[in-house]
Amino acid sequence: MNLRLPFLVLSIFLCFSFIGCDQNEYGDWKKEGEAFLEANKSDPDVIVTKTGLQYKILVNSQSQERPQSVNSVKVNFTASFTNGTVFDSGTNTVFAVSDLIPGFQEAILKMKLGSKWKLFIPYSLAYGSTGTKKSNDEYIVPPYSAIIYEVELVQIY
Repeated sequence: MNLRLPFLVLSIFLCFSFIGCDQNEYGDWKKEGEAFLEANKSDPDVIVTKTGLQYKILVNSQSQERPQSVNSVKVNFTASFTNGTVFDSGTNTVFAVSDLIPGFQEAILKMKLGSKWKLFIPYSLAYGSTGTKKSNDEYIVPPYSAIIYEVELVQIY
């Protein structure tokens, strides 16, 4: 008897079982984020992109300079969950654009130097279904978390 097929079926079952557990365990984060983003897009000042990123322009710079994916940027930022809990912030923090999460990267490439925006990032453009952890396995950002960034583009390198 060929043992590959039963092993493959068992592997697929276990894979979907663990994915299901992960979604159930963090399903509240996913539901909360999706509900927040759905309500948020009715704000007339919120712009929604094709990818699902939402943003609001707080300060619209007159500069025409925008970063490109090969640049690094200096930003002031605050990162929070949709419930308002701040989990990270920085002043004059330098990031390579290519190292940013997809939603932050998409927004920063649209921003003009000196602009300040509020970003509303769905989990699929943030840290996804895996989240991000500290070295002790404690979550910084749980799986399926929508993220809100307030970001000011200070400098482009």
